[in-house]
Amino acid sequence: MAPTPSPLACNGLFHYCGCSSGSSADRALREPVHPVRIYEEAYRGLATLETRRSGSPSCFRKRLVRAFIQTPIESHTSTMPATTRGVKRCCAAADVGSNTDSLSRPRKNARTSMNSIPSKSISYESKPTTSKFLEFPAEIRNRIYDFAKEQSYEGWWNPVPLLSRRQSDQSPSPWPIKHPHSSARNYFGLTQVCKQIRTEYRPLWMRNSSVRVKLEALRLWMWVFYAGKHQHQNAPQLLQISWANEDDSSSSERMLDLTPLIQLRAHRPTFTVEFVADALVEGLGRPLVSGELCSVSGEPLLTQEDRQAKYDDWILMQEAEHSYLPALNEFLAHDNARWLSHIRDHKVCRVNCTIDSWFSKPTVFIRFPTDGMPKDDENQGEGIRGYLKKVGILDLPAYQELGVEVSFKV
Repeated sequence: MAPTPSPLACNGLFHYCGCSSGSSADRALREPVHPVRIYEEAYRGLATLETRRSGSPSCFRKRLVRAFIQTPIESHTSTMPATTRGVKRCCAAADVGSNTDSLSRPRKNARTSMNSIPSKSISYESKPTTSKFLEFPAEIRNRIYDFAKEQSYEGWWNPVPLLSRRQSDQSPSPWPIKHPHSSARNYFGLTQVCKQIRTEYRPLWMRNSSVRVKLEALRLWMWVFYAGKHQHQNAPQLLQISWANEDDSSSSERMLDLTPLIQLRAHRPTFTVEFVADALVEGLGRPLVSGELCSVSGEPLLTQEDRQAKYDDWILMQEAEHSYLPALNEFLAHDNARWLSHIRDHKVCRVNCTIDSWFSKPTVFIRFPTDGMPKDDENQGEGIRGYLKKVGILDLPAYQELGVEVSFKV
């Protein structure tokens, strides 16, 4: 009698099961199942018991996965040991072919299929930690920085966009541009890239930038950007201060401290500061010329030439009301070497100014230390007028429009 074929051989897969009919292992006798599939089905049966006992099958799952991963493939051909409490376990042995070298680690809650068993090695390339820009030679980077220059401005007819203190948390910058569509800080973001680029580019950007602030924000702006003397050499190329002409007499009593501005000028002679009329820059009070039509003829009441003439008259009126600003700007632009040297060496304690809008004349107050004016062989004994002559203040074209007073610290 021919021997009965063993039920352990089935399409190249070997199964052994002591489970009752209808169980997962019983089904495994009738159809080829991968060992991992049998492990999972056995786990489902045991997980039910574990849940009834402790309410959580996670510990059993971890032990099952750990045992499967750590056990060699050949050992899966052996019979699994019997389980406690009458739970029937099943194991399987796979006819491992020459094309299968390893099995992928199953996910914790994955339903593994036959097609997802073979593992694939995936290589991940590490992302670069630094930009390729930093690998350029210093000469190339400086050349690129040279192209990243801000636009130049001049006067009230080409003013710098106003830089205003942040009023809400919506703006990411503490000093945003009032009108973002016209910005004087187009390359400001380059100073925020990384520490190295900030160290290299920020001084260049600050020296080539232009800023306009209101008079009431000037002190805070100076404190934020130029608090230390080491920052004076990075002064911007242009600083515009919006000046609003007051209608009452309080403006003539307001004392302006020009010392920080002249200090910036002394440490960086290319720095320019100028007061600009806020009405001209912002167009405050300009005539509103509408295209009103005549009720009879239907033609515009004012032609284009009439509108332009009306606007020009308004410009002349504003320039006449602020006629004292050019004289003050000329004094701030004074570049006499001896004068700037005395400012740097603190031989001049303080320079203040008051503006009398009624008489259209600014008055400058120069204050010296207790020991008096600087004395050298050239100006010793020449007095105040001699000193003003030596430092070039008397030679300013706008000197006749200025009032200069000298005092000494007590």
